[in-house]
Amino acid sequence: MSKKERNTLTRIERENTTRVKPSRLYVKSLEEIPGELIEHVEEVHSQPPSVEEWAALNDILTSCPGAYYRPRKRKVYSWDDSNLKKWQCLGFTSLRHYLTFNAMNNTVAGVRDFDELFNIGDSNTE
Repeated sequence: MSKKERNTLTRIERENTTRVKPSRLYVKSLEEIPGELIEHVEEVHSQPPSVEEWAALNDILTSCPGAYYRPRKRKVYSWDDSNLKKWQCLGFTSLRHYLTFNAMNNTVAGVRDFDELFNIGDSNTE
């Protein structure tokens, strides 16, 4: 046998180039799909002025001929964040960003591995 046929690296490289690679399926986990923040805006009539405010308002309205009183509607905002994922509530842009942050800071679900290993934490203090 010649040296060319016995070279392991060449053989592996040749097999990898000739072998048909199956197409990769990208499956997103359900946790990776972001939730939706539901914002509800409601227009409500403004509260009537108090007695002191009415007195000041009447003084202004009588002294200025072009002025008039027109109460405006208030906008009341409410948000429903029950559909958001944990990583969205914590302010991360994606699940990958959240997992990378946890990996860089050596945390698993917000708990440091060292603390968990030696049972150090607020609940275990005596």
